[in-house]
Amino acid sequence: MSRCKLLAGSLGALMIMCAATAPAVESPAAVPFMAEGTATLTPNMDGTLQVSGAGEATHLGRYSVSGTQIFQPGVPPTFVGEVTMTAANGDELYIIVTGTLTSVFPNPAGEGQYEIVGGTGRFQGAFGSGSFDANTERARYEGSITFAAGSRGRSGR
Repeated sequence: MSRCKLLAGSLGALMIMCAATAPAVESPAAVPFMAEGTATLTPNMDGTLQVSGAGEATHLGRYSVSGTQIFQPGVPPTFVGEVTMTAANGDELYIIVTGTLTSVFPNPAGEGQYEIVGGTGRFQGAFGSGSFDANTERARYEGSITFAAGSRGRSGR
């Protein structure tokens, strides 16, 4: 019986020593995220706008973008929506946007906040936030992104 206690005590001490000497796991840090590109807004019959375009962004390089915006009446009118930025290798970055229209039809423009809510490939588990402004000719995003621990995301542009 005392051998079992001695063995259990030795294993416990060894586990504590290993935990104390194990390298600390680095928590992911936020890094700057910027994107700028073209934006084409196409009205849908249901009152939403279809977003499409292309551009260049940190961590994505050249990208294509698609998404849908839903408008909410008010003064000023607001909108919510989601966009997907797709890198040349097919990795996708998912973004939720909320904003206010600063100009209405025929040349709508808006500004607001965005939230990165994950993606595929190197963007799986990514999160972040920032601000954006867009019109019928271009869209610009500026903020930060945090990649999931162990992600290859930091190796992007």
